[in-house]
Amino acid sequence: MASKSAFLKHSALSLALLGATPVAAQTARPLVAPYSAAAGYGTSPLRACPAFPAPVRDLNLGYTYDRADETRSTYDPVARAAYEAQVKPLRDFEAQISAVANAYYQSRQADAGHCAMAQFAAWARAGALMGPANRSGEFQRQWLLGTLASHYWQLRDFRGADSATRRLIDDWINGIATAVIVQHKTNPQLGSNNNNLGYSAAWGVAMAGVATGRRDLYQWGVDKIARALQSDLQPDGTLPEELKRGKKAAEYHNFAMAPLMLVMETAAMNGTDLYAVGGEKFHRLAANIFREIAAPRFFAEKTRVPQDPLAQVWKGHFAWMRIYARRFPAQARAMGMDQFVRTLPDVPNPRMGGRMGLLISPL
Repeated sequence: MASKSAFLKHSALSLALLGATPVAAQTARPLVAPYSAAAGYGTSPLRACPAFPAPVRDLNLGYTYDRADETRSTYDPVARAAYEAQVKPLRDFEAQISAVANAYYQSRQADAGHCAMAQFAAWARAGALMGPANRSGEFQRQWLLGTLASHYWQLRDFRGADSATRRLIDDWINGIATAVIVQHKTNPQLGSNNNNLGYSAAWGVAMAGVATGRRDLYQWGVDKIARALQSDLQPDGTLPEELKRGKKAAEYHNFAMAPLMLVMETAAMNGTDLYAVGGEKFHRLAANIFREIAAPRFFAEKTRVPQDPLAQVWKGHFAWMRIYARRFPAQARAMGMDQFVRTLPDVPNPRMGGRMGLLISPL
């Protein structure tokens, strides 16, 4: 296997050595998203185009954790309340664009397509998310990129937008992706660039490439996750940066799994086998997280800190299991994940693409 330094310098070659297919060697066909369900098979739930928040350009945001807590596992209630007020317009936009784009994907209803494209165009025209940003703002930018790209892809065959509008939105999404890449190249050793936040950046950039046809962006995201699988993911199925999160180590392993799973599945759909790069340690990671829901013990033993109950987290954070159970039915069945997925509420997770029960074929 190539050394880490060689992998970093020659990622495409290293992927080949690891048994994956470099994107540059593939046939230049349209990139494919990680969603397996057919589109346009239902009735749209959309009754009217909602009123969207005004575009948000600047991203100088507050910090939510107690600054005395090095594990960043204890919230400062006053700071968190202020932060939640700052990001409310962003989250409202995410929820609304997700609902409208999902409605179009489900029904191919023209009104839903017009509604979603109008909002994409309004935010693009305003240069939303492209103003000054501090570290907290950069995190929001990369999370929002995953939302934007995954939902814009759902509108790929909408005929009601002219080429100028498409170019406007393409350029905006690609500009956000470029800003995310620049931030990561400027500060490559930051822990947040090599943990769940870095994986979220990889998902957003890779999906931006899929949504706009930019293979260089797709490749950047795939390479970043390949490095994570090779260097971050440990043989026991843990992620060192997430183990540092004290009582939230289990929660942050689960949080990290969503972008890892999304990029790995995107790569697989486009002929690059990152699952082979992750190997058995990837399956151990999935099993460690899933078993923690019903039998919390593993992460407490690893961190020597009692864990916040994983069973109590928002169910949208478990949506990655729909992809895993579909891709690896035998492994999912062996641990009982298949039954868990069948009873999992289909709550929208905008940063993954919205309603994953709509986007991923049922078991």
